[in-house]
Amino acid sequence: MTFRWFASLMLLSASSCAGAPTPCAGSTGCPASHECLASRCAIEGGAPVPAQTRRVLLRPSALAIASREPTRGVAPSVTLGAHASAPAALYLRFDQSWRTGHVRAAFLLLEPRSGGPLGPDVALEVWRTNRSWTDAGFGWSQQPGFAPPFARAIGRPAPTLPVRVDVTEIVRYFAQHPSHDFGFVVRASQENPTGIALSTGVDGGAAPRLDVYLDPP
Repeated sequence: MTFRWFASLMLLSASSCAGAPTPCAGSTGCPASHECLASRCAIEGGAPVPAQTRRVLLRPSALAIASREPTRGVAPSVTLGAHASAPAALYLRFDQSWRTGHVRAAFLLLEPRSGGPLGPDVALEVWRTNRSWTDAGFGWSQQPGFAPPFARAIGRPAPTLPVRVDVTEIVRYFAQHPSHDFGFVVRASQENPTGIALSTGVDGGAAPRLDVYLDPP
């Protein structure tokens, strides 16, 4: 990764961060009469999508890990947000079977690895991947890169509940620009001593899923 690429990346992140709402991870992060639904504060008792929408639930068609020292295959989990000396990012791509109607909402579901390190919450970001990729692993300087729109979420190592990220704007972008659908990249926007270990599903654990809700035809 060249210095110019690094500088452009940092400018992109800094200029875009103000555009994504601050996420929540529990009711304590929301005002009175609100609850945390899909990392967003919503009116208590509401629903993230209308009842009449059609749901499409997808597993990844391709998955890759970017790390300082990439391996040939995908590990059972990837730890995001640990010490800066061990950076990592998770790349995901899904098939386009959802592209049959107007996207009402879309959520990326990420499962914390059972038995993973316990520690503070981890601030996560999900971006769209900037170009095509095929490898199962990348060196940190060889990543496909990322571009807006993006979404924010909070990864909570315990209890081990799914991290539910509202990626509606990204999926709508893919619907409008199908030739730019290279998938998602999940990264930590801040580090702490433990990070959060997310399951990849390659060893039978819960894989990431893309949950898309479409308006009825």
